[in-house]
Amino acid sequence: MFERVTFKLNAKKTLYGNWKVPILVTLVNLVVSLIFNAPQIYYRFAYGDGYVSVSSPIFTLLSLIATGIISYASTVFYLSFAENPKTSFLTFLDALNYWLRGVLTLLWQTLWIFLWSLCFIIPGIVKAISYSQMFYLLAEYPKMSVKHAMKVSMEITKGYRGQLFMMCLSFFGLVILNTFTFGLLSLYINPYMNLTFINSYKFLKAKALETGRITEEDLKKEF
Repeated sequence: MFERVTFKLNAKKTLYGNWKVPILVTLVNLVVSLIFNAPQIYYRFAYGDGYVSVSSPIFTLLSLIATGIISYASTVFYLSFAENPKTSFLTFLDALNYWLRGVLTLLWQTLWIFLWSLCFIIPGIVKAISYSQMFYLLAEYPKMSVKHAMKVSMEITKGYRGQLFMMCLSFFGLVILNTFTFGLLSLYINPYMNLTFINSYKFLKAKALETGRITEEDLKKEF
């Protein structure tokens, strides 16, 4: 049974007394996000919402690339942290060496979500949830291809997309509250959310293996 309350409680238990490194990882995420979004923010404030910069697509692409790299490294870190709360910051830094993997994953994921969104917003949301486990799969199984990770993600989320959506909504209040703290609450929210979703990923993968929707061979394929 998909128990989001249990996933959240386990996330809090893992973080208890072990906040230092997750906060550091979150700070890196925030700084990188600020750096790559600063030009867009500047143009908006300087020229108004009606201003269109020729360089905007470039900034957007650079932001996507940076997000992919940091997201992959963060996922590798939190997967390790979930098993061993004493995981060091070096785990995050080492994962940055696989920057291309993170970039390809996010670009491929974003492309398909965008294409499905052209069919109205609901299909886009459904597919975003379907593809939501890709980073976890690729971080845990480094030899898995991006395309195959998408297929496996779709399989393990079958029957649980509604529950995943509700779990996302359950953090909505904290996200809104974060806006009143100028992002400072992210130091608490980001580690908490990351570990909660990793707990749900482990559940989804285990259920998919148990029911035969995927096999161990599917997870070990190198294509």
